[in-house]
Amino acid sequence: MQTFTAHLNEKLQDVRFRKMYEEERRFAELSVQLVEVRAKLSLSQKEVAQQAKITQQQLSKLENGVSCNV
Repeated sequence: MQTFTAHLNEKLQDVRFRKMYEEERRFAELSVQLVEVRAKLSLSQKEVAQQAKITQQQLSKLENGVSCNV
């Protein structure tokens, strides 16, 4: 049985897969950073969304790693 890491490393040999994987990884990292900074500043999603001129629902999607057009 192949481990996840071995399987991932095999898939990462494909240039198209690697590009998509890296884009998703960066998006996930940004989502985590957004939540951490917002919590550190004790701001609500509504407050940050207002400052960013987006809806609270859009911010929630970003924090949860759901791609949306903002």
